[in-house]
Amino acid sequence: MSESIKNVAIFGATGMTGLATLPLAVAAGYNVTVLVRDASKLPADHKASRVVVGDVLNKDDVKKTMEGQDGVIIILGTRSDLSKASHKKSYILLSKMKVQCGETFHFKDFEPFGTNRPS
Repeated sequence: MSESIKNVAIFGATGMTGLATLPLAVAAGYNVTVLVRDASKLPADHKASRVVVGDVLNKDDVKKTMEGQDGVIIILGTRSDLSKASHKKSYILLSKMKVQCGETFHFKDFEPFGTNRPS
């Protein structure tokens, strides 16, 4: 665990990759906050320090989740939909999160696996 990063937020914790990442982050000693639309989709033994029920498209929910965080893990996915429209939706979502948290957090641009930036 990084000495400077102790508290992390995970966006996308109930997806396939998120469900694998959450226990790894907790086991590594991080205090993990997750933002989920439906808390029942988290495993009963999830051990997240804090669960915020809300929507990543809601500015207040994102800001509430980011309070007190040193870092953020964004694993927002499109399930099995690998269409160009689905990837474009992911970029729009990340762009909205950048606007909502930009004063505090700086996000690196990302490329979904095996794709190019949608036009």
